[in-house]
Amino acid sequence: MKHLIGGKGNFYKANLHTHTTVSDGQFSPEEIKTLYLEKGYSIVAYTDHNVIVAHNDLSDDKFLAITGVEMNIDAPDKADGDIRRMKTYHINFYSKDRNKTVSAVFNDCNISNSVHYVTDEMRAKKFDAKYSIESINEIIRLMHEDGFLVMYNHPRWSLQRYHDYIDLKRLWGIEVYNTGCDIITTMRETDTPFEDLLLAGNFVVPIADDDTHGSADLFGGFSIIEAKKLEYDEILSAMGRGDIYSSTGPLIHELSIDNNFLTIKCDSVKRIFINSERRWGRSMRGENITCAKFDISDFFEYNKKYNIKNSFIRITIEDNDGYKAWTRAYSQNELE
Repeated sequence: MKHLIGGKGNFYKANLHTHTTVSDGQFSPEEIKTLYLEKGYSIVAYTDHNVIVAHNDLSDDKFLAITGVEMNIDAPDKADGDIRRMKTYHINFYSKDRNKTVSAVFNDCNISNSVHYVTDEMRAKKFDAKYSIESINEIIRLMHEDGFLVMYNHPRWSLQRYHDYIDLKRLWGIEVYNTGCDIITTMRETDTPFEDLLLAGNFVVPIADDDTHGSADLFGGFSIIEAKKLEYDEILSAMGRGDIYSSTGPLIHELSIDNNFLTIKCDSVKRIFINSERRWGRSMRGENITCAKFDISDFFEYNKKYNIKNSFIRITIEDNDGYKAWTRAYSQNELE
């Protein structure tokens, strides 16, 4: 039996998109820690706008602060004055080095309080960012080489469409749910861009998070990271390996495969879907499903018959209230 989720470590609940008083958030970094700890979270990524501020002093044996930053690169037509119609790229970067304070790229687009945290070292890394695939990919390349995991944020809220994201490279993750976009702006994200990027050969991780700014966008989306210890290097390594899934409610306790039978154990749900890169899948519908077993032999037989090398499956579960959880895509090699 091969475990894809469960059986490899401990589960840690995380919010991977958070703003504080360092930029345009309502709560201080310390208040964020208190709020999330009280709700059973062990990890918060501090991703204030355009400045990297490490909060290692907040980390202890029960809580881990991930060092991160969110960059926004806005379309030039923002000058027309109607920012509600402005297209923009928002991208999160998670540092593998907890002590990182200066990155390979500084985007001088300061939001609210973040201007007070800009240093001369940051300014020395200023990048002439442009709203183009080529410019964004260069930023991602530089940050990737500087030791960051890269997540593409809320494409729907950003008013972006297929041509805005399909050629992005070196992405680690993409938001499939964002509490702030859902609750405050009512622009709920979907998993369509996630699916599009998978079909284009990019094995990105689906992330649900809060994009925390204030009390209205707390505790909606979260990730579960599976790692041996609540230590910085362990957690970032687990994220990089894809030992993570995301949810707006139901939990996945185990996902395993044995002799072409895929088994999922989870909280009580009404639907379980398995999707692939083609018109093949499996589903189960019912009341209070907590365990399901699927024979996926024909998935492997088809791949062998047609010599398919880039096949994958991914799983979505949905509970009675419509809350979902998403796994990443698992390649054929991982499943064999």
